[in-house]
Amino acid sequence: NGKYVAVFIFALHFYDFSSDILLCLEIWSHPQIGHNVLLYAVAIASVVFLVVPYVSNWYYAAKIQSMIVDNKFATTWFESNSRIFTMLVAVTGGCYPSLQLISSNVFGATMFQSGLTPFELRQMSKIRIISNICLENIPQLACQILYGVSVDSFSNGVIFALIASLLSILSTTMSFW
Repeated sequence: NGKYVAVFIFALHFYDFSSDILLCLEIWSHPQIGHNVLLYAVAIASVVFLVVPYVSNWYYAAKIQSMIVDNKFATTWFESNSRIFTMLVAVTGGCYPSLQLISSNVFGATMFQSGLTPFELRQMSKIRIISNICLENIPQLACQILYGVSVDSFSNGVIFALIASLLSILSTTMSFW
């Protein structure tokens, strides 16, 4: 009874996070960076809105065990598998997609059987709203658009990052229905 959509959502967040990093590098390496004030501001904002949500997700990841004290199975899972969870948060920059994946029961693997209940996951859904949507995706969308406007061009990097951010917002929004 695996929730295979969690694998897709995890992959989407990995793609979104990595496309934001690549676009940030593209912005900082643009030849006009020292001559275009808007471009420079967008470059700074792109770093800020990568680092702040990343730190926010790590903050929530560190608090998970204190959020599930009444679930002995999940507490035991996290005590034994914290490295797996940590690695997943590190590669996606997202705590909630990692929680969904480790709670998905996919592939029959114990690493994806954390014991978190749907109710507990629902209670933790504020993590994705705050960290992924408000602190990352919406500001990154603004950076992506402003970057394209400031250099009068929407590169493939901008387009891919825009699509990833929009899909990430859409997947989060759709999960509430």
